[in-house]
Amino acid sequence: MTGYGFEDPLEQLGEEWAREAERRAMRGVQADRRKALRRGRLKALAVVVVAAVGVAGLAVYRPWESVGAAEAASTTTTTTPGKPRYDPYRPFTGTPAATWADGEAGIVVGEARPVGEYTAEQVAEVYAQVRAVVIASRLDRRLVEGHDLEPLYALLAPTQRTWVAEQVAPGGAALALVSRAAGGSRLSPVAPKVSGTMRAEVGPDGELVVKTDYIVAYAFAPDHPDLVGDPLDVIVVKRSRTDFTRHFPDRVRADDAGLWFGPGTGYTYSMACRAAREGFLAPKLTERIAVGGPADDRDPESYFDLGQPIEVDQGCAG
Repeated sequence: MTGYGFEDPLEQLGEEWAREAERRAMRGVQADRRKALRRGRLKALAVVVVAAVGVAGLAVYRPWESVGAAEAASTTTTTTPGKPRYDPYRPFTGTPAATWADGEAGIVVGEARPVGEYTAEQVAEVYAQVRAVVIASRLDRRLVEGHDLEPLYALLAPTQRTWVAEQVAPGGAALALVSRAAGGSRLSPVAPKVSGTMRAEVGPDGELVVKTDYIVAYAFAPDHPDLVGDPLDVIVVKRSRTDFTRHFPDRVRADDAGLWFGPGTGYTYSMACRAAREGFLAPKLTERIAVGGPADDRDPESYFDLGQPIEVDQGCAG
């Protein structure tokens, strides 16, 4: 699993508010390498990337070193006893995601109610904006497959567009913000599966905040479907618990008005470590040789469960 965490709240807005982010020191995450070769195939694994946010105009995510590792996979994959055989037309069969909604249908917006000084109409407007950003950053194939960030930029406050561009560059915290398939990895034509929630509340400085918690399961198309013995060989799970803040024009500078990424945390599970370290998604089946791996102390199904805590446990290293 790769995980990440970041903290914001925005400090009080004012004319002297700096336009450039002031980066804070990041908290460390201890790496623990564990070997995990079972039945000649890669185990499900997760990579953890932790980030802290600095505040002085823009919130800044910075990734930690990945921790943990992946283990070697044999060139021949066998079906695990008790597991359903992989079906490229129904790739989620046998996983908790099988019953989830398809793609955008999983980004459900509840009934908008007044929150603090904000009317139900304002809350409904921001819900719609947040929904559009979640879709653009996690589901839109123009971004996930084509790495086209323009549709996402168009939904954010102008100052956020510059900042997001910095974060998705090499060395940034791309996986905390967007899902992009690694080069050479192809998504299945079957839509990703989605489960999650969003709710609105008033932030510490009176701003309107929408808290989201979504898990997206991506199925990838393997070059050799006959070598896939477990659906998790080609499924990557991405959980993102992120706050979005809406700043209205009457409260902030013009360039800051709009939707902002706020604090959040999350993880990536059952992925290829090399790709994850570079900020991209790829199925673990693409990695034939790796080092280390997670222990057997957590049920793989727990990574599909919104009721489970987001923890830094195993991951990728080296």
